[in-house]
Amino acid sequence: MGQHKYKVIFDSFTKRHFVKNFEKKYKSQWSKTQDDIIFVCEHIENMLLAKRADLISVSDNCRLVKLDFAIFGLKISPKSSGNRCILFLDDDMRIVKVLLVYSKNDISAHNETANEIRKYHRVPMLELENLRERNVGIAVGDYFHELFDFNKDIRAENIESVRDFFQRVYDAIGEIKNPAMKI
Repeated sequence: MGQHKYKVIFDSFTKRHFVKNFEKKYKSQWSKTQDDIIFVCEHIENMLLAKRADLISVSDNCRLVKLDFAIFGLKISPKSSGNRCILFLDDDMRIVKVLLVYSKNDISAHNETANEIRKYHRVPMLELENLRERNVGIAVGDYFHELFDFNKDIRAENIESVRDFFQRVYDAIGEIKNPAMKI
C-alpha cells in the first residue's frame, strides 16, 4: 500500500496566501484538517476512483484536480462546506502539490471588480451577452498547449477555439462602437 502513496507538498505561495487565512479562521481545527487533506492526497487515486475528487485537466503525466474538504470538528460534508483545494499531480514523481486552498464563500460576487471600478469612475457598466465567460470544458491529452494556438484553430469537444474567442470579441467591439447602441 505504501508504494502507491503520493508525497504531498503545500506550495510555499499557498502557505503564505491561502493556508494562513484558514489558520486564522479555524485556529486549532486547521492543523487536524490539514492532516486530513494530506492523508486524502496521499491516496488521491482512490479519491478520483470514488468520485470524491474532480479531474480538471490532464496533460502528459500531470493532472489538475479539485478536492472538496471539510474543517475538522464541524458537522458538515466536504461538498457542502464550500472548501476546496486545487491540486497538481505529477504521476511520474508521485507528488501532489497543493496549489490553492480556498472557500467558495470567499470568491467575489459576479462583476464585483467591475462594479467597484464603475462606482469610482462614475461610468455606466455595459454587459454584453456575447462577452460573457464561457465554459471551457475539459482538455485531455498532449495537445493541451496547442488549444491556445490561434493558427491551429483546434476545436475540442465543448471548448471554444481561440480563433472563435477572438472573433467573438471583435464582433462585440463592433457592437459597442455602433452609435445606435444605448449604454
